Order: sequence, then C-alpha cells, then structure tokens
Amino acid sequence: MRRLKQCSELLSAMTGSLGARNDSDLADRLGVSRQAISQVRKKGQVPDKWLIKAGEMGVPLDDLCFDEHPEGDIVSIPLVEATLAAGGGSFESGGAVIDSFAFKRDWVAHKGRKEDLVLMRASGDSMEPAIFSGDMLVVNLAQTRIQQGMIYAIRIDDALYVKQVELHPGDRLIMHSYNPKYSPIEVDLKGDLAETVRVLGRVVWRCHDE
Repeated sequence: MRRLKQCSELLSAMTGSLGARNDSDLADRLGVSRQAISQVRKKGQVPDKWLIKAGEMGVPLDDLCFDEHPEGDIVSIPLVEATLAAGGGSFESGGAVIDSFAFKRDWVAHKGRKEDLVLMRASGDSMEPAIFSGDMLVVNLAQTRIQQGMIYAIRIDDALYVKQVELHPGDRLIMHSYNPKYSPIEVDLKGDLAETVRVLGRVVWRCHDE
C-alpha cells in the first residue's frame, strides 16, 4: 500500500534526490533561504511550489511524495477513473476505483472523513501553475457548499471540471482558471443548465506529478 510521506520524510527524500548534503544545500537548490527550510520543518508541510521546483529539476514526484508502507496507522483513499479537466471539460467521468493510496490517519483527519475523500487525476493546463495535467487531487465529496475562491470539482452535463469557483448575485456561478489564456465560464443557476450542474466536492490537497 502506498503512503503519503510526512514533511520530514519529504525533505529528506528531496535532499537526496537533488544531491544536496544538508538543509543549506537544499535551500540553494530550491532558491529559498535556510530559514525557510527551518520554518517548513516547524509547520510540518512542504509548499507545493517546492515540489513543483523539484519536478522541474527531474525528480519523479510520484515517488517523492509516496512510498510503500505496511498497513497500520494509515487509511486508504481510492483513486477513481474520472478525470477532472483543467481545460475544456473532461468526459472521462467514470466512478470506478482503479487504485488506492495510503495516507497517515491523522493527516486524513484534517482533510475530512475518510469515507468522503477520493483521489482524482487532473487533465489540461487551465489551472497552471497551481494544478498541472496529471496531478493527483484529493476531493472531499462532503464539501459541496461553495466557499468563495476555493477550488472545486464540478460536473456540468457529462463533463467534469476543476476550477476556482465563485457565486455572484443573481445565482451566477463563475468558474475561473488560473491560466490567463482561459476565459471564465459562467453558468446561470436559474437557466437551462441549472439541473445539469453539480458540485462534486472541494479539492483539499494536490500533488504535482512529473
């Protein structure tokens, strides 16, 4: 079973993968200060942009983020075949479980109930630089009430999207992309498409994968 590595494990793996000898050396390779490394160790969470930087330098991030781990104080989150489009809308919307990954139980507790969490892959470039095609996302299916500016998985008809979402006066749903070459998508929740729109859940974690 595969397990998400903890912060200290990620930093150690990153140090080795980048050929660094210590935290100062790792900081130089990541283009950050030595103090930034110390602060991350205290907070217990490696910034996504550091993982992206490591990926740009040739580190396989799927292997960096996960390792094989015996069952114990861990829980399994299913990966479903549905693909979330960070682009024009994905029609790969099947809900069949194709794999599972192990996470620390206490980490999962901060993301929601295990029963409410699923893993999905992103496809497309509309959410770059936050989400890249192929990235793995944890979606909390219980968090369907929109919080302004958060990222959600949304179904419109048979197409799936991952977008930053806002609700505007007049029951207008606006789906924003981070990539400026993509225009916002507006849906009138009182219009013809209203019954075809479903918020699947909020994206509560993402891991960039080279």
